[in-house]
Amino acid sequence: MKQIIQYRKILPAISIVGLGFIFARLTGIIKTIVIANQFGTSPEIAAYWVAFRIPDLLFNLLAGATLSAAFIPVFNKIVNEEGNQAGWELSSSIVNILTTVTLIFCIIAFIFTEFLINIIAPGLNQEINILAIQLTRIMLVSPIFFCVSGMATGILNGKNHFIAPAIAPTIYNFSIIFGAMYLSNSFGVKGLAFSVVIGSIGHLLIQLFVLRVLHMEWKPSFNFRSMYVKEVISLALPRTIGLAANQINLIIFILFASKISEESINAFNYAHMFIMLPVALIGMSVSIAIFPKISSLFILKKYKEFHEYAEKTINTIIFLSIPAMVGIIALVKPMTKLIFEHGQFEPSSTILVQNIVLLFIPIIFAFSLTEIFSRIYYAAMDTKTPVMATVISVIINLLICSFTIEKFGYQSIALAGSIAAISELTFLIYCLKKKNIIINYQSILVDSIKVLIISFGMYLIIQFTDNMIIRKYLVNEFLSLFCLILFGIISYFVLFRICFKHKYNSIIHFLKE
Repeated sequence: MKQIIQYRKILPAISIVGLGFIFARLTGIIKTIVIANQFGTSPEIAAYWVAFRIPDLLFNLLAGATLSAAFIPVFNKIVNEEGNQAGWELSSSIVNILTTVTLIFCIIAFIFTEFLINIIAPGLNQEINILAIQLTRIMLVSPIFFCVSGMATGILNGKNHFIAPAIAPTIYNFSIIFGAMYLSNSFGVKGLAFSVVIGSIGHLLIQLFVLRVLHMEWKPSFNFRSMYVKEVISLALPRTIGLAANQINLIIFILFASKISEESINAFNYAHMFIMLPVALIGMSVSIAIFPKISSLFILKKYKEFHEYAEKTINTIIFLSIPAMVGIIALVKPMTKLIFEHGQFEPSSTILVQNIVLLFIPIIFAFSLTEIFSRIYYAAMDTKTPVMATVISVIINLLICSFTIEKFGYQSIALAGSIAAISELTFLIYCLKKKNIIINYQSILVDSIKVLIISFGMYLIIQFTDNMIIRKYLVNEFLSLFCLILFGIISYFVLFRICFKHKYNSIIHFLKE
């Protein structure tokens, strides 16, 4: 009963995080539209995408890894056991250590920017290479602010304050939107780089305001001898390797795309952002929401319930991800045209993005399921297996690109990404048997076939509606696409309920929980 009450208490927190997550994704879409409108697939914006990878890598490897895997649970433990003062001392030490390390790495990256850019994107011409170096050096300021703001997020979440951390990413996106719309008129693509730095400052300031309200006591201490500081560092290391591997996968796209053209770099970035939206809304959001529950069940040794809940979550993600894949296949042309084809974004670039998106389609299914399978391992106190899976995916991605790019061009890069994602998922599923975590894969396979059949029915309805109604009576592109998406969603749920009522009711009940 106590566990149920505690779980209900976190539902408002999940709601706040969920709303923040949705707003961040929506403003992220607007950000993409505005950037595409202002810069299209020009060589200058290719320099920006290349330059962005280095500061983003630094933040994710340093502050991102520590916060996501290590700081929050240790912070909560020390506050509960020794009080707020001890928590503030730990926070101060970690903030100081991370900021110092981040600053050192940023200085090193600033000095060796030219060398790093040549490794990441060896195919850039001299003019764009120089621009990428300049943009990188501007944006290398942002990891320092993100490091502190990331720590602020961890502290606030640990103190059950979720609103400011939920709003912060939206402020960051709005800053880049402002930079693309206004600063770029005076500074060109450098205005976009400046807006990244401004956004990182905004990301920090809104959280510092709340920390001030909470009376956080910062001290200039570096307590390396503290067992809690050591615990944070030791817990962060495995996750750091995993995050590094994920970042390397993105760098692989840029590395090989740069050997084709600057336009290919842009197309891969736009396609990747497009395909990651359903992954975020389905795989990430569902997995984040259920993680506290499955963690509690495992800790309480309620293994039967743990297995059942994990299986229900897997089925739910399949129920949502397969129709998302089929829907994008059916509507990829009007979707990409509506989102990207404005201003400087030419029709030929839209076609290139469409082709890459279609080759990226398996990523939706693979990454969405990888999100929940990774969290099953985390709930079972295993952070190493997901890291191994990610490293294997990087090796597969790199090998396929290396041996096929000359013959198949950009198609080989996109297919390599999809195959690597499927390989990562397959490895996680295979290794789960060794953990004595029992999942009824035969039942899941049967349910997947049901979902695939209904999704195909949805595809036929979308095509029929488009050809027989939408094209004849609706001229507005946005309204046409909206109607097709609405028809698709309604037809999918209605068909599933008619054909597999029991399974439909089970999934809907689980989603309501």
